[in-house]
Amino acid sequence: MTPRIGLLVPSSNPTLAADLRSALGTRATVDVEPLARHEPVTPEGELKMVGDDLPRAAVALAARRPDVVIVGCSSAAALLGHDGEQDLCDDLRGTTGVPVIGANQAFLASLRRNAIKRPVLLTPYEWPLTLTLRGELLKQHVEVVLTACLEIAGTAEITAISPAQITEFALAHVDPSGDGVMLAGCALRSREALADISREAGVPAVSVNSALIEKIELWLAKHGGDRV
Repeated sequence: MTPRIGLLVPSSNPTLAADLRSALGTRATVDVEPLARHEPVTPEGELKMVGDDLPRAAVALAARRPDVVIVGCSSAAALLGHDGEQDLCDDLRGTTGVPVIGANQAFLASLRRNAIKRPVLLTPYEWPLTLTLRGELLKQHVEVVLTACLEIAGTAEITAISPAQITEFALAHVDPSGDGVMLAGCALRSREALADISREAGVPAVSVNSALIEKIELWLAKHGGDRV
């Protein structure tokens, strides 16, 4: 049977599911369980979503028997911190009975796979959330050489940003001392811009969504085409 990817993602974010389906094609299905998100995005609202709605969503998704689960919210993950995200994934594994992949865990793993040690960090968020993410990266010994953000609080506005606009934003913030570009935000259509950014900047470019796809590709390779 075709493997089932369970996706826990804020209801206002259609981008991650679309990216997963585009990348995986017929090799896996993507089953979305939306999380109730309060807009505009604030730290308090993100933590409320995780505390109040994520447990319900996990139970609902578990009933449909996914083979692996993604928690697709990099902003909430940044607020939880590295250890908090790991604890959340462990709890969700207990609920769903399957492996659980966190957004920022995947992001860090992608940096290592792409040998990026001194990235430029770009986000669509406002400064408080952007600086929280930067702080978490520094704690994980990632030397962020430059940080910039679009200062957008609404998810709908983030999803409306075109890949061409993302490319322009990224290329305007290339730092010669950096060895890569990382684009945060699961709702941002940055995966579609990565090739252009990498080619023009001359360094690897990764996004949260591309990192999650990498993790799923590795999982599929390990388990073949069969459900576990």
